Parts: sequence; C-alpha cells; structure tokens
Amino acid sequence: MMRIGSISYRNHDSPKKRENKIKTENSVENNGSKLKKLLRANVFWKILKVTFFVVCATCFIKQSIEFFIYYRTFPSTTNIAVATEGVFNQPAVTFCSRNPIQRSKFCTEYPDLCDKPNNLPEFCQKHPHFCKGNSSDLKIPLLGYYTKPSKNAKEIVKKLLYDLNQDRVTHFLTKIPYKKMNITFLKDWKSRNYAKCFSTNFHLYSKDYPEVINIESSEENKLFKMYMFSVKIPQEETFYPWITTQVHFSIHSPFASINPFLKGKAVMPGYEYDVNVQIIAEYLLPHPYRTDCIDYDYFWKKNNKTGPRSQQMCRELCELPSIRECYGCDFFLTMVEKPENVCERNSVCRFHSQVLNKRKLCQRNCKPDCSKIKFQYTIEQKAYEKHVLNLFSKNRGMSMVNIYMKDPEVTTISHIPLYGLGELFSHIGGLIGCWLGISVWASVGIAESTFKTILQLVQYFRKRRREGVLHL
Repeated sequence: MMRIGSISYRNHDSPKKRENKIKTENSVENNGSKLKKLLRANVFWKILKVTFFVVCATCFIKQSIEFFIYYRTFPSTTNIAVATEGVFNQPAVTFCSRNPIQRSKFCTEYPDLCDKPNNLPEFCQKHPHFCKGNSSDLKIPLLGYYTKPSKNAKEIVKKLLYDLNQDRVTHFLTKIPYKKMNITFLKDWKSRNYAKCFSTNFHLYSKDYPEVINIESSEENKLFKMYMFSVKIPQEETFYPWITTQVHFSIHSPFASINPFLKGKAVMPGYEYDVNVQIIAEYLLPHPYRTDCIDYDYFWKKNNKTGPRSQQMCRELCELPSIRECYGCDFFLTMVEKPENVCERNSVCRFHSQVLNKRKLCQRNCKPDCSKIKFQYTIEQKAYEKHVLNLFSKNRGMSMVNIYMKDPEVTTISHIPLYGLGELFSHIGGLIGCWLGISVWASVGIAESTFKTILQLVQYFRKRRREGVLHL
C-alpha cells in the first residue's frame, strides 16, 4: 500500500499472476523432492559399486599375497622326454669273487695247508661236484670245514687276497677286449673274509674321466654293445666248499660303490647272461629350489679333480680322515681301495659315538647330484647247449656276460622352474585382468553416476535461479 498526500492506495496482484506464483512454488517443491530421491538413488548406487570395487581389490591383494608366498617356495615342474642322441656316461661293471685262488692251485703250492676231508662220503654227498671221478686224492684247504682249522692257511689266504702285483687278468675273469680293471676289497660275511672285486669304468678313487656313450639319432633300433666278459668258475675249484655261488656282478654308476653280493647277480657256470641296460638321466635344480642339488662335477673340476663326484661318494668319503685315525682303517666304506685300509675284526674305536656325530654332520652337506644318471637293466640267463659245452670242455665252468643297450634311447627327467620371468608377469597380469578388470566396470559406473549427479545439480540450481528472477 502506498500513501500519496492524504490518500492511500493498496497494490493488488492480478489473479493470473498469483496463479503463476503458486505454480512456480509447487514446481520448486516437486523438483526438490525429485532431487532428493535422485540423490538417494545415486548414493545407494555409489555405495554398491564402491563395495564391489573394494571386494574385487581385496580379492586381488589376497591372491597376489598367496601367489607371492607360493612363488617364494621356488616351485618346479617335471618334464619327461626320450633322448635319441647325446653323450652320456657309460655304467661301471663290478665282479666280486669269493675265491682268492683256485683250490687245486692253492693245494699244489701249499700242500701242508690242505688235507683230505675227514668224512669223505658225507662231504661228497653234500658237494658232488668235488667228487667227480677218483676222489681218493681230493684235498681241500684247512679252513675248519671237514678239516682241522689252520691259522697259517688263513694268513696265506689274506696274503693272496691282498696281493695287487698279480696280473689284472684274474684266474676267473677276462674283459673282451682285454683292459686292466680296478681292484677293490669288499666285506663278505658269508665267507667271513674280504672278497676281491674287479671293476671297469669305476672312478670312485680315480681322477680319470668315465667312458661315455655317444648316441646318435641314426642309431635307433640298433644294438649298442658296451662290454663283454668271460667268466671261468669251475665248481670243483671252489676255495670255500660251503658256498655255492662264488662270483657276483653288478652294474652301477662310475662314481658310486656297490656290494654285488647284496645288489647283484650270481654267475653260474655254463650260462650266458645278456644284460640290456636302460639309462635314465635326471636333472635337478640347485638352491633355492626344492630339489636343492650340487653340481659335483663342476666343483670336482674347480678343485683340481679332487673331492666327491656323487652324493654317495660324498657320504662314504665324509670325515674319512677322522675315521681312519679312530679305527685305523676304512670302516664305513663299501669298497676299499688299498689293502692296508681293510678293517679286521679287532677294529675298535673308543670315540665311536663322536665319530658318528661328526659323520652325520658332514653328510648333511652331501646333497643330491644335479645330474643323476641311473642304470636300470634286465638280465636274460640262457644255458649253453650241449655242443657249446663240448667246445668248453677244456675250459670247464665257462660263462659269458654281455652288456648292451638294445634301444639306444635315454629317458631324461628334467626339473625346470615353474615360473620364469615371463610366466611371473603373465600370472600377475591374469590376476589384474580378472579382478581389477571386473572392478573397472564398477569404477566407470561410479564416475558416470557422479558426473550425472553433478550435472543435474548444476541444472537444478540454474533453473531455480531463473525462477527467482522471474518471481521478482
């Protein structure tokens, strides 16, 4: 209302103007309620997508940590293949004989140390191979078996056993073609004495390189001959009458000792033995992988060809100086190289437990060889036919041992790292693609809804500002 002079006027809005004003106020109220609903919907959608993103990121982090822990264990996988070419070590072959000398030769050279069995009929019944033909002149060594015992006989046996000056072509074994063989001594509880062993390609105490097999792919389905041995063991020449099998042989690693009497094959007279060898090469991984191996050949060359060349050799030679000092002999060795290191029955050590503890501590460092060559073989034993035996009539008790590879193939077992650098990035990329890739959709959705909300708010405030200007 306005006052002019003494007269006053009241300002009245028109009905149409008041109606527009009411509509504007109602529109603002409706837009405000819609905006509140939109904001609530956007907040719910944001919370849902943020939750989804957090879950995906958590799963990604969890699996990444688990994979890292597993990766730190340095896992490996195994690859098995068949190699038809390559250079591999040939096996060693060891023959051990309980006979230190032929019975008849011993009794000829030492007649005072032999005598006739005190119960010849019973002896011939138990051992008929001694009594073929005229057995009245039969004499056996004085070992206390159907004879009186003689200390002199035992001493002579030891002297003959430990004699290394004799020709390497022994009274029972010949390698074809001829080649000198290594002599070692092995404890034989059956004869209650040491046995003499002859080995080829055996390098436990040698600095020489082993003989190798050069397999070429063109040699498939061919017979690869390794060794041939002629063994002569006439039963009537057995030195220890109570023992039926005199000679045993075994095939093994060039850098590992073995007891053919326990892990070998007995050779019987009048038979031929065909031995088919299969080579299995296993390649391990050094620390920090689980196989945790040592490349003995590398360290052997690095140390001027000294030290062990296999895990078993490491175990046997471990703390050998202290053992020799305590026992005065090679007490723990399977195959003894020198006669002066052979242990007799009276070998006693006052510090036995201490030596064993040192030995155990030393052997902990004898890890598996990074290159393990195993020799598996099958033996076919065939009796000679009569006409062949007639040819051997002058060489009674003759046997042949043939060692070969029927199929020149080598089975290789390789342990390789499960995760190389490429596999590592590939696995991590897979995790990122799986979890974060999914969550990208949620991230884009959150950004899109946020942008729309901001745009709607800007439009709302602009519209409200225009309506306020019109209202004035």
